Amino acid sequence: MKFLKLSKFLVLLLLTVAILTGCGNAKEKPTANAAQEHAKVIMLNIGQGDSMLIQAGGKNILVDASKIDTRKDLLGKLKKYNVQQLDLVIATHPHEDHIGGMDAVFNNLPVKEVYDPGAPSSSKLFLNYLNKIKEKKIKFTVPTAGSKYELGSGVYLEFFTPLKPLVGEGANNVSLVFKLTDGKSSMLFTGDIEQPVEAALVSKYGAKLQSDILKAPHHASKTSSSQEFLNAVKAKDVLISCGENNDYKHPHQSVMNRYNEAKMQIYITYEKGDISVSFTAKGYKISTEK
Repeated sequence: MKFLKLSKFLVLLLLTVAILTGCGNAKEKPTANAAQEHAKVIMLNIGQGDSMLIQAGGKNILVDASKIDTRKDLLGKLKKYNVQQLDLVIATHPHEDHIGGMDAVFNNLPVKEVYDPGAPSSSKLFLNYLNKIKEKKIKFTVPTAGSKYELGSGVYLEFFTPLKPLVGEGANNVSLVFKLTDGKSSMLFTGDIEQPVEAALVSKYGAKLQSDILKAPHHASKTSSSQEFLNAVKAKDVLISCGENNDYKHPHQSVMNRYNEAKMQIYITYEKGDISVSFTAKGYKISTEK
C-alpha cells in the first residue's frame, strides 16, 4: 500500500513538472497576438557621412551612400542586412559624404529607381553619379513636394521638399526632406538642411512635421536644429550620424543642449554603432549594435 501511494505521488509530481516546464517554454514562443514588424529603418554606422536603410513591404530603400572612402564598409553593411537589390535609392543632396558610395552601389546591386532633388552641381563626383545612372538605365525621378512613395501595409514616405522657390544657400539646403509614416508612428528624414529651410518647412507645414523620431539635420551641426524646428517636430528620439572626433565638431554642443532640454533620447552612430528602428502596429522600438 505504501509503495502504491508513493508511486501515485511520483506520477503526480512528474505531471506537475511537465506542465510547468511546458508552460515555461510556451512563454518563450511568439504568440499570435505578438506585434509583427512591418517596417525597419537602420541608420548605418558609416563614419562621417550619412547612409540609412529602409526595409518594408519586401522593399529595400537606401537613403544616401556616405563617403568615397567608406564604399567597402557600405557594401558590407548592405550584405549584412541581406540587401540583394534596391527598389529605390534616395540621394538627399550632391555632397560627397552623401553620394560618395553611389558608384559602388550601382556597380554591385540592381537599382530600380533613384530619387534626387534635381539640383545642379559641377563636381566630378556628381557628374559621374549621373552618368552611372544613365549607363545602368536606372529610372531617375525628382519627387515633388507632397508626393508619396507607397511601401505597402499602410507604410509610406511623404516628401516635403523640394521647396519652390529654393530657400537658403548651398547644396545642404536642397536636401530632400521626407517622413516615413505607418499609421501609428513616424520618422522625419532631413538630409543636411540648415535653419533657413527649417523655418520654411515650419511655415509651410506646421504640425504636419510632427514625428516620433528625428534624423538629426546636418549631423547635428550648429547650423541646424533650431528651437522653432524642434518645437514643430516634437520628436521623442533623435538619431545622429557622424564619426567620432570629426573635424566639424559634430554633434555641436549647442544642439545637444537643445535636444536635452526637449527631453529627447539621443542616439549617435559612433557611440551606438548601427541604430535600428522597428515599426509595428503597437508603436516602435529602437535597438543599437553596441
